Amino acid sequence: MRARWPTGAGRARARAATPRPTSGGRYAGAVVKRPGALLPEHEGLRRAIAWLLERPVRDAATIEDASRRFDLSPLDEEFLLRYFRNEAAARGSRES
Repeated sequence: MRARWPTGAGRARARAATPRPTSGGRYAGAVVKRPGALLPEHEGLRRAIAWLLERPVRDAATIEDASRRFDLSPLDEEFLLRYFRNEAAARGSRES
């Protein structure tokens, strides 16, 4: 049996539902995964940030714990260290 392709109005709906590449070359709404990863790209980083924001202290040891807990790359861990270091510096300058 041959596949039946939509005709007329059905073809327009099918064309509109087809994902189109965005300017970045990725498809809108596409889930991007790292090779061998179980979560979409940067989902672990998002979860680690949410977890860290719940903690009263965000020092290097806590960030290292988050890195292990959420299986972050060394680059993601370095980002968190810089981000929370800058946040603490900005908070300190506002209090002065």
